[in-house]
Amino acid sequence: MKGKTILLVEDDAVVREMTRGALEKKYEVCEAATCSEALDKGLPVA
Repeated sequence: MKGKTILLVEDDAVVREMTRGALEKKYEVCEAATCSEALDKGLPVA
């Protein structure tokens, strides 16, 4: 069960893909390539 969401911000697409692959087994992963893109996603902050 994926109960928590994690925001992955990484500009290197290969590193972002590898990290997402490891994290998505346990978390719902939302990803962005830049800080601006991450802020535009409008995710709630806990």
